[in-house]
Amino acid sequence: MMIEKEVNAEQTTLDKGTRDLLRAPDQKQVQISTVPVLLPKAPTALAALYLIVDKTFYSASWAVSMEAHANIEGARIAFKYPEAKMPRTEQGRRKIRSSSGVVTNSEGIWTLAWNEQGASYMLAIECSKPAALICSEDGVVAVANDLRYVGGGEHAPASRSIFQNVAPEAARHKDPQFQYNPPGLLVPGSGQGLPDSTVYAPGIQFPISQVPAFANSQVWNPGGIQGPPNTSQCDTHNYSYPWWDNFCETRTFSTPMCPASTGHQGQDIRPPSCKADFYPVISVDDGVVTNVGSYSVFITDSAGTQFRYLHMSSLKITQGDHVTKGQQLGNVSNVFGSSTTTIHLHFEILQNVDNYGFTHVSPYMSLVSAYEQ
Repeated sequence: MMIEKEVNAEQTTLDKGTRDLLRAPDQKQVQISTVPVLLPKAPTALAALYLIVDKTFYSASWAVSMEAHANIEGARIAFKYPEAKMPRTEQGRRKIRSSSGVVTNSEGIWTLAWNEQGASYMLAIECSKPAALICSEDGVVAVANDLRYVGGGEHAPASRSIFQNVAPEAARHKDPQFQYNPPGLLVPGSGQGLPDSTVYAPGIQFPISQVPAFANSQVWNPGGIQGPPNTSQCDTHNYSYPWWDNFCETRTFSTPMCPASTGHQGQDIRPPSCKADFYPVISVDDGVVTNVGSYSVFITDSAGTQFRYLHMSSLKITQGDHVTKGQQLGNVSNVFGSSTTTIHLHFEILQNVDNYGFTHVSPYMSLVSAYEQ
């Protein structure tokens, strides 16, 4: 694993071409080969850049402003899912750089995915104050258009291991009462689901370390803004089986795989009881912490799949950490930037899909499979 911290013009272990370009911000482009790295061109952003380079992806994070945090990842491989329907949608598409990109907004995180020079990229911007101008479609497009090529070349830095010693996870027991609705079946009245049984992340571990846990809607269930009136998020209905898929429930977030082209982009999971900052959230797979925002954590595994964990508290990790499957990341909570949400973990899976680029894929059956294990 190749981890670079605090990359700037004076101190970096990247290849010579990258060092030279970092020292010459007016140089617009260099020939790319091994890793086509796109980074911000502003010297102030480069001075505080956090860069990770791996065989299958690279990731860079920086502060766009006092209220906004940006992360870009470039993929080195792509997945093929011949059985999964991956419709392209014109909704939310904007011309971006030399190609076209898809802009999505999920839980206040603006994401732009596009292909360029034969590689796929994904830029995400999270704002601690969602009203900030940069947290918009125009904002994320403007940041993307300001990126430039840095380095590349065949000479990679020597690897630096930051593996952490993690105690073996205590044995967990299956819940014999577990039941789940089929994928695509949503809470009545909450939209049209996607009957996709694909397990996009086989072999992952369930992200909450204690059972039982309950996958269902935060918005359309008791206590939610679209739920029954005069009810509480702690209603026993929310803490009972069966599970409900809510990947495509009616939201304003662009979700190209969903029938309506909009949806939720992830799966909401409640912990064993209605208690915040108590139940541990764990990493579903080995990977690198590529981004830590005010209410989000991104982890990318060795295959280039990105997992997003939202609304945690008491974080146990920092950006750049190499985490192992089952390692604690934080606790299930209700953190949402400068405000709060209901007590739950919002979990997403993003993959670079062949002929499509980075996109949200349904996490529901991957979570069912992990929970059953």
